[in-house]
Amino acid sequence: MTGPQLAILHHGDCCPGDAAYVEDPIRSPSLRRTQRWQPKQTMTKKQRIPHKFQPWIAVRKKYRLTDAQVQMARELGLSPKRFSNYADRKDQPWKLPLPEFIESLYEKQFGRVAPEVVLTIEAMAAEHQARREAKKLAKQEALAQEESRTEEAATDEPASPEADDQ
Repeated sequence: MTGPQLAILHHGDCCPGDAAYVEDPIRSPSLRRTQRWQPKQTMTKKQRIPHKFQPWIAVRKKYRLTDAQVQMARELGLSPKRFSNYADRKDQPWKLPLPEFIESLYEKQFGRVAPEVVLTIEAMAAEHQARREAKKLAKQEALAQEESRTEEAATDEPASPEADDQ
């Protein structure tokens, strides 16, 4: 049979011998395309991650690092672009695995096994965005205060010398 597949479906309110030909959504490619699963639409807005954090998220996924290891690497000043060189164990088997390498460098540099407070990159990005918003609001308030001061100064001074005489 060419075209959409037809299936005989019995409706509950019809008599048992009365069959209706209805397109089967499982076998019909035309219906399957339109009835695919769609993710539930939510009203929450997806958080924008600043560009300076995106390479760290990619490195965390690619090399399967924990949030603590990513934070240690950031504090050490390691570049996420160079992680392929740090993790090249196939050609250089004497190297430590990347997570152990980061932890050993961190312990040598700071004398601690792990950071005292561990934040995810997403939390760091949220803090960064909050600081930027606070800075922006403070700047707008300062501009508004400056404008109000200049308006007050303009209204206090007479417009022309003739206005004083009258």
